[in-house]
Amino acid sequence: MPESTPILPYAITDTRNGVVTESTPDGGIIITVLPTQFRLLDELAELVSGTPIYDPIDRLRNWIKPVPRAVITLTRETLTVTVPGDGGPFTRTYPFDAVGEIRPNRYSNGIYFSITGLDNFDLLTQHDPAVVNSIGQMINETLLRMRSAPEANK
Repeated sequence: MPESTPILPYAITDTRNGVVTESTPDGGIIITVLPTQFRLLDELAELVSGTPIYDPIDRLRNWIKPVPRAVITLTRETLTVTVPGDGGPFTRTYPFDAVGEIRPNRYSNGIYFSITGLDNFDLLTQHDPAVVNSIGQMINETLLRMRSAPEANK
């Protein structure tokens, strides 16, 4: 029976459902949400893996540079949210200490961001609810972990 491939401890990037997650050196997280069309191309490439048409599809995937639907970066110093806009990407940056709450919205689809005294907004309201819920939980867990050990990895 062949041995399974070991998971290497330095592999900090994970891609599932069109969502790329990366760890930051300070224990934070970077979440990149790819557009749905690119996710479909990924699924097609996975489906035809090992067949003659895989190479052209893989080249097409590498040639297309998708504009992410959102990039969320949470570090011990800041929360940065970048979304596409008509004139290019729109970025909001807030100090970590001002972040009140980040979680899946309880009342409608989306991730709810509460920035104490500065801003409240929902993100990814038109995205797949299961994926949005997963992203919201992941960010919330990271935020709680970083608050419970404020000096770790600083």
